[in-house]
Amino acid sequence: MSPLRLATLVVAALPLIGAAKGQGELWDDWRYVPAAADRGAAAELGETGTLFRIQCDPARHVLAFEYFPDEGGPADWTEEARNRGIELILYYPASDTETTFVVHGPATADSLTGTLPLTADLSDEIADAPEIQLYGENGPSNRTFGGAAAAVRRVATECAPPRTGPKPPKVEHGREKSDW
Repeated sequence: MSPLRLATLVVAALPLIGAAKGQGELWDDWRYVPAAADRGAAAELGETGTLFRIQCDPARHVLAFEYFPDEGGPADWTEEARNRGIELILYYPASDTETTFVVHGPATADSLTGTLPLTADLSDEIADAPEIQLYGENGPSNRTFGGAAAAVRRVATECAPPRTGPKPPKVEHGREKSDW
């Protein structure tokens, strides 16, 4: 694979975008997969297969990310590309700021993985973010919109540990890494 390129997957946009264009409700390409006896609930994106999966580990209150690129796989990538991880970006268009979480885990022959431990506050922040984006190595791909991401928001909310104190104010703009 030549130069490292990132595929941008925007999984949720401001609902106002669709309304401003006269489209009404924003579409949603994510699907919710209910929990089963052997696993937690998941959100999956992909029309014919699964491109991204975000699954709850309810015992640990952790979101497990898995990315299945549509061109080749991590086994064909450089070590640098495999080690980039998956980026979860909470974007705030009103202030043009974002908070980025890079999740890492082992790379398999056909997927990248990573985990994000949740707190009640982080779960709220994911659920309330105006726009959620995921980035993963994928060769020469263009920006793809995944829609409202209701399944991602639901999984983050269901996976959160119980709140132990008062709920903080809603996050209105991105945070520096030192803030989380």
